Amino acid sequence: MPVEIAVTCTTPHCRALIVIPASAPYPRLYADANGWRATPGRDNCPACATGHGPVYEAGGDCPRCYGRARATNHGERCMSCGHDIPLEIDE
Repeated sequence: MPVEIAVTCTTPHCRALIVIPASAPYPRLYADANGWRATPGRDNCPACATGHGPVYEAGGDCPRCYGRARATNHGERCMSCGHDIPLEIDE
């Protein structure tokens, strides 16, 4: 069974989370590519790293911070970190 890595934001009251797949060869690079910033002793989610955090409501659809997303013309946008989630088209 593959083991996934979950990283949480260390900003007080932030509920952001990123799940790094077991297939990612370099977990830290995967997190960095998704907007997470690490400094000694801290992991900051994309929302907190850009000054838009903390993420108060986790469990949403954003793949970067699990924040809630709202509908846009082209898909959805995370209300916490601002990540655009493209509309999935079924063929």
